[in-house]
Amino acid sequence: MRSFATVIVILCVAGAALARDESPLVFVPTWDVEPRPAEIVAHYPPRALAQNVSGIAVMCCTPRADRSIDCATSSEWPSGFEFGAASVRASLGYRLSEASYGDLHARADRPVRLSMLWAGPILTAEMQQQLLQLDRDTAYACLPPEHPTN
Repeated sequence: MRSFATVIVILCVAGAALARDESPLVFVPTWDVEPRPAEIVAHYPPRALAQNVSGIAVMCCTPRADRSIDCATSSEWPSGFEFGAASVRASLGYRLSEASYGDLHARADRPVRLSMLWAGPILTAEMQQQLLQLDRDTAYACLPPEHPTN
């Protein structure tokens, strides 16, 4: 079942927003190293996979000196299936390009928002739309609390 989910997993969805600007800058990182789909799906939460549960995790990430990213889960859905922990583990396989690292390092106090959509072996169009809506709804997840979200 894991090998089938490898084909279905939607890789890291670019839709990152840098924090503390009046209107957040959309930042789409480029990567020198990205894990292969099989490496990502190895982190798929076993209980979620067994129950054909798809999910999303939103992380706030900062660059490390070695161009890896240090991520913490901001939100995950559905709760109780460990999509946040799986996304943090999967994020360890990414290395930013020098250009993206430079852009983020210059704004080191501003975490980048990164979301991972996890699609089970059977993903309905309705579930896909729900996951994408949750991704849009969390666009400002890494902004400081004083930032307006409207």
